[in-house]
Amino acid sequence: MTPALVRDEATALVAESLWFGERIVVLGATGWFGSTMLALLERHPATVLPVASRARAHRIGERTWSVAAYDVEHVVEFAPTVVLDFAYLTRGHESALGTAEYAHRLDELARRLDRIARLPSVRAVLTISSGAAIAVPEGPTLPVGVYGEGKRAVEALAAGLVEPARSVVVARTYSVSGTLVGQPHAYAFSHFALQARAGEIAVQAPTEVWRRYCGVDDYLAVCVAELMAGRSGTVDSGGPLVEVREIASRVADLYPGPRPLVTAAAASGSALTYASDDSTWSAACAHHSYRPASLDDQIRAVQAAL
Repeated sequence: MTPALVRDEATALVAESLWFGERIVVLGATGWFGSTMLALLERHPATVLPVASRARAHRIGERTWSVAAYDVEHVVEFAPTVVLDFAYLTRGHESALGTAEYAHRLDELARRLDRIARLPSVRAVLTISSGAAIAVPEGPTLPVGVYGEGKRAVEALAAGLVEPARSVVVARTYSVSGTLVGQPHAYAFSHFALQARAGEIAVQAPTEVWRRYCGVDDYLAVCVAELMAGRSGTVDSGGPLVEVREIASRVADLYPGPRPLVTAAAASGSALTYASDDSTWSAACAHHSYRPASLDDQIRAVQAAL
């Protein structure tokens, strides 16, 4: 049996929130978040235009999407009513492109969003930010770097897009899990799941590291529901506060085979917390009486997918 890519509950919330007649442009459609959004829209009758850096066929679950290369005139002609923006370059691109070019590319993506979001047909915009855009509320301030500065710029842009006839939601992401993660080795949650298959999970963090995890499918579904309810603002990702050694232990406990060995460096020094205070996430879930997946269910879903 093929593992589910997104939860039925998340798909149902998206279906309830988006009108059948919407015209939805999904920017950054082939990345982790964009692919998850397409999975949530797999059977939705709305008209969807997936857009990425180049044209391609993109298979998600049982559907193959025809993804268009970005062309502003194509988007203008499409006349979207909803813009779902997942187009971004992760930190790893900075070393490959160089700092100046990386900053230029991020600025170009922001200008692209601004132009599309201001089309007269658009009445709802969702864009993605990062906890790196602000000082961490429960721990030391992290250097935001070019990536964080880019996300700050996106948040400022989003605030300027809000109008009585246009709702705008910023999904400020700290830590999330999901079945469609493109680089599982790059994220602790999915990396632990991969290590479990090899029989040993190694936690190498020299200090305590605290996170809150929610599933990307839950997160996007709730943010879309807030957006279409006309609530503009920021929704930080949330979930129960948990230390990475505990996550590793739970990944091992839930592994569907012989329990992997868990090894961890002794924690010393100041703990590092990279997480929201969970308030906006809890409030957004409450608005829609939505119960997101538990940490254990997130682990099971990622294990099954990987």
